[in-house]
Parts: sequence; C-alpha cells; structure tokens
Amino acid sequence: MSKRKIVSNDALQRRKKAQKMGHLAEWLARQYLRLTGYKIQCRNWRSRREEIDIIARRGKVIVFVEVKARSDMAAIDSSISTYQWRRICSAAEDYISQHAALQNCHWRFDAIYISPWSWPRHRRDHWRAGGAF
Repeated sequence: MSKRKIVSNDALQRRKKAQKMGHLAEWLARQYLRLTGYKIQCRNWRSRREEIDIIARRGKVIVFVEVKARSDMAAIDSSISTYQWRRICSAAEDYISQHAALQNCHWRFDAIYISPWSWPRHRRDHWRAGGAF
C-alpha cells in the first residue's frame, strides 16, 4: 500500500497563489531586463541539478538571474541561500558547456527581487562562484 500525502484545500490554494505570483515576478523581471538592454536567452532553463529562472545577455556578459517575489522587501534579502547559489552555479556550468559560442563570455550571477508596489530591485553580481556575496 502506498502512502499518499493528503494536502488540504487551503494548502493547495496557497500553493497556486504562490505559483501565480512567481510567474508574474519572472515576467516582470524579464521585462525589466529587456528595458535595461539585456537580451533574454532562456527562461526556466533546467539542468539535471537546478533550474535557472532567467539567462540573459548584454554584450559579452551572460547573466544567470534568480528571481524572488515576496510580499515584503525586508524579507527578500536572505531568501537565496548559499546552497541554492551553488546549485545555480552548477546549472550555469552545464548551460555554458552546451553552448560553445558563449564560452568566451563573462558570467555573472544576479538576483532580481520583486515586491508589490515597488520597482524591481536588481542586484548585479550578487553571488560569486567562490561563495562570497
């Protein structure tokens, strides 16, 4: 007999709302990047290790972007763990290895934070592969 986790209707509604907010936040982040001169290369790119929300390019710089949406901007700053960044970095290595034309580009790991009634907060070079912020 298999064990099935029973999820309440309330929990399903919260999950749907969070997914909807996440999709909207990623759309807003893509629009913001386009308006600031980036070309979107890919969205929701998945490797066997992790998903990268947005991969964008401006000139010779490839930007791997993590998007976070929170109802309060104060709660956003600690929303991406070092573990998550390391997984994103591994996925970025997979992406670059599959796109030979990009191997001479510089990489950067950015975060875009979305909160209601606020402009998107774009943290450029938010994380480095060495782990330092």
